[in-house]
Amino acid sequence: MKTRLKILTLTVSALVSCSAFAADYPMTVTDITGRSITLDHQPENIALGTARNFPLLEIVYGKNAGKHLVAMRDDMKNSAPSMYDIYLKRYPSLAKAHTIGKISKGQFDAEAFINMKPKPDVLIIGLDSAKKAQSTGLIRKLDAAGIQVITADFRDKTIENTLNSVTTVATALGQE
Repeated sequence: MKTRLKILTLTVSALVSCSAFAADYPMTVTDITGRSITLDHQPENIALGTARNFPLLEIVYGKNAGKHLVAMRDDMKNSAPSMYDIYLKRYPSLAKAHTIGKISKGQFDAEAFINMKPKPDVLIIGLDSAKKAQSTGLIRKLDAAGIQVITADFRDKTIENTLNSVTTVATALGQE
């Protein structure tokens, strides 16, 4: 188990030094649920179904992570305030990010999200939210509005899904 964790840590650490590459759009990626997502342009405005996934944006964008975040849940601010304070000092723009509700609990306001300025290009969600978003038609609704939903998993099957989640999101966002 320790060996797997070391390999995972080294792999994710290597991804931290990722650089931009010339991505061709439209592009289709497959997320960890097996769903194909087609992006017609390079996403710039990113929303997070859970603020605790902000480190993913750091992996993908490095020092520019805060520049791309337009919305997130307030879970980090409420449940891990010291973590939020650290990120807020490093990325003051987090304070301007719109707050969204929890999808899996039915607290997400799709209309407000779709009409948000700037409009999100991508919403990154976890497995629990993906199940609810699929069953309620939220994914279909957001897709029709031009907002792509990508499922990433860092909680349920951490070892199995982390590398694939990071790689899929990085590729979709035009990063290598």
